[in-house]
Amino acid sequence: MANNVGEQIGASAKDALGAVSALAVNPVGGLSSAYSALGPARALGAGAALCVIFALLGALGAAIGSERMMMTFGIGLADVMESNWFSIFLKTFFSMLVLPAAMVATSLGARKVLSGSGPLAADLFTVGAALTPLGIAILLTSFLGLGNYELSMLLLVFASCYLVLMLFAGLTRLGGLTEKAAAPAVPIVFVISLYICKVVLTSMM
Repeated sequence: MANNVGEQIGASAKDALGAVSALAVNPVGGLSSAYSALGPARALGAGAALCVIFALLGALGAAIGSERMMMTFGIGLADVMESNWFSIFLKTFFSMLVLPAAMVATSLGARKVLSGSGPLAADLFTVGAALTPLGIAILLTSFLGLGNYELSMLLLVFASCYLVLMLFAGLTRLGGLTEKAAAPAVPIVFVISLYICKVVLTSMM
């Protein structure tokens, strides 16, 4: 059984990396074809893997960025940071998983209310793919430091724009919503997801 689970995780990770390669060329237009190439069952695993990748990238970026900031302001603080680096990374990783989980649940709920179609795999794959550019941007900004905050902001805005576009494409092309329904659904998903994150993360502190 353990071997089967390991094989499934490996296959999902492989599918996720394949999807990233395909979407790198055409992130918005290629979302539907990437999903169709996998099929709902494999897309479900690939979407989950993409959400984990986002959390890993975000946690790694946050840990590196915090360490660099501490080193900027004092060696003593840097020593403390180094000793707690892995603990901070783990806490941040689990915290970062809250956002994709909230977005998947909210996206699924919005589609049900607005008479959309498609399985849970459509939401999971869409959210995972849409958040991947943001995870990459967070990691890249960690290496830029405080002296390049303008470039960091540009990267985050760029990734956020792709997040919105890919979420809209996923809701319409994979989730079966009309453009009229998907337009308000996108901000609704964001607002509710961020509120869920606030509630969950506050309770974890």
